[in-house]
Amino acid sequence: MERRENGFLTYAVLAMGTGLLAAAVMTARFTFFEIKAAKDYYRAAQAAYLAESALAIGYEKCKADGKFTAAALPDSYGLTEPGDVLGIRISSFYEGIMLSGYGVTADGAVAKTCSIRVVPDKRAENGDLLIDWVRY
Repeated sequence: MERRENGFLTYAVLAMGTGLLAAAVMTARFTFFEIKAAKDYYRAAQAAYLAESALAIGYEKCKADGKFTAAALPDSYGLTEPGDVLGIRISSFYEGIMLSGYGVTADGAVAKTCSIRVVPDKRAENGDLLIDWVRY
């Protein structure tokens, strides 16, 4: 009796191996994008925290100095990674001053701001300041 091989088994094993390889590559790509999204979210949350910290540090610095001026802030609390930037911007209104704290990540890809409006306290005669609102 003569035995013939038509290659069906070879084809089935090759197709199954190709399918498994494609599934592994697809899983690796999805994992890469998921890790990238998590890293981007982490950097955005870190920049928002830096902006809030810059605003708090800048407000206290301006209040202690008695004048409100824009400045890049030194990282006195060790909040930043190398290359990150903290700072405040000042805008004047008819009745108050708006301080905007900003935090920029080292790669410059993420920048967040947080603002407060400071107005004179009308109830007190000594020129104290009140925080009117906070904006993100």
